[in-house]
Amino acid sequence: MGFASKTKTQNKFLDSIYHDLESALDKGKRRTSLPAEALLMPGYIFAPDQGFGVAIEQFEGVVDESKDSFLFVSEDGRYGVHGPETFIDSRAYYAV
Repeated sequence: MGFASKTKTQNKFLDSIYHDLESALDKGKRRTSLPAEALLMPGYIFAPDQGFGVAIEQFEGVVDESKDSFLFVSEDGRYGVHGPETFIDSRAYYAV
């Protein structure tokens, strides 16, 4: 994750996941859901309680364990899920 190699920058990014990040994401790429295969893809999770850009085998199941806000980005960069709050109905799905 070369765009944020310093710990201070990573912490600022993780803090922005709660409320600020949502306004920076492209609403034109927002979807009501993702294809099932997207949830089975490897990717990276960014979450205050899990770390910055931690590699995960698949999205499905991992975020259900999160007690905090998060951003998941698929390894190929085509899919993302932003959970700004701890409630599942607040999740926003993105596809490019």
